Amino acid sequence: MFRRLLERVRRGLGGPPSEAVSPASKPGRQISETLPTYRWGEPMVPGPMRAVDAERRLRAIMRAQGLTLKRLMIGPAVDLMTDFYDRYVCADAEGGDGDGLAFGSVLARRERGTFLELSLARLFRAASCERYPGCRLRLTLHYDQATFHRIQPGLPGIHADYFCWDRSKLARFRREIQEGYLFRELADIRPLSAKIAAEPEWGTVT
Repeated sequence: MFRRLLERVRRGLGGPPSEAVSPASKPGRQISETLPTYRWGEPMVPGPMRAVDAERRLRAIMRAQGLTLKRLMIGPAVDLMTDFYDRYVCADAEGGDGDGLAFGSVLARRERGTFLELSLARLFRAASCERYPGCRLRLTLHYDQATFHRIQPGLPGIHADYFCWDRSKLARFRREIQEGYLFRELADIRPLSAKIAAEPEWGTVT
């Protein structure tokens, strides 16, 4: 049963389209200006966090860090979401699989065109989620189709999925992403846009 749920997550990391996107300047091009980086060890935003509070907490962390969706790139995004998972435990998570972190990619066809989407998602099975099996908070970076075609020859497959349900294995999860082909190819490319979306279930199929 749990394997079937994971497969739904794997197919659904792209998620539904959202209007809350921030277009970036010169998308898909390599950039040379100094960009904000994630600052490790910053004071924590106080108070317990339930699954339903996760979006507000993530946005508060970004404000404290001086990170904006408009300028966010894959490196700081991975640092942000792994540290968020490590330091901000879901207070109402249920069981050993009630609070997880996932990374995946998908080629998504939207009304505005075809995009390569990379998502980092907190997966919750918690009392404050409205639906079974749970809810999720997804940070997604969109890259244009030209970027996808440029890097496609080196892709073993469009999906590059990683999951972490155990914080003692988080360092390995982060390292596997950073050593992967997608991360290395997109490290100095600005996404077309980025979004944060709190979604009622983590098995939504695109």
